[in-house]
Amino acid sequence: MSEACGALEAEGYLEIVKPGRFAVRRWAVEEVEDLFDIRASVEGLAAARAAERASRSEIKFLRSLVKPPASGRKDADTFERAICENMEFHREVVRLSRIRSMGSLVTTVMPNIIHRRIVWAHFLGDDAVSYRMHGRIVDAIEEGSSVRARAAMRRMSAPPRTMFWQWSPRFAMLASSKGARRSS
Repeated sequence: MSEACGALEAEGYLEIVKPGRFAVRRWAVEEVEDLFDIRASVEGLAAARAAERASRSEIKFLRSLVKPPASGRKDADTFERAICENMEFHREVVRLSRIRSMGSLVTTVMPNIIHRRIVWAHFLGDDAVSYRMHGRIVDAIEEGSSVRARAAMRRMSAPPRTMFWQWSPRFAMLASSKGARRSS
């Protein structure tokens, strides 16, 4: 049980309140917004380096990961597949950056729970946005334009705050309130 709770804590679902005691993790609005800003900077750098360092065959593989929107099906399997495909795309951009510590850094700044909520909320709205943004990122990497790759990834990774909180009213449940405490 302790091992399972430790794994859930590592993914951001639980937090340790006392040694051996866990509680459901609550996220302050400001904390989530800060994570998006950090992620945008980190993934923007990864995309820029990928544009400078990726080979043609690696770019071809990255482009193969850009999946068109699901065919109108909005069930749990479709959402989960979209989450996995989205994460695979971002992991590949990070790998192509060839920055040794980048993978662990991205994992640290965007816990699994937040990433999953983002994708679920996003795909409830417009799954074509991710497809278009991934395409723009690959185009910039293929052109070798680190500036365009960084900008496209930053736009995707840190949406405007108004869009972020409007994606799903349930997403706001991550935060206890606008003035919520910051979790340590």
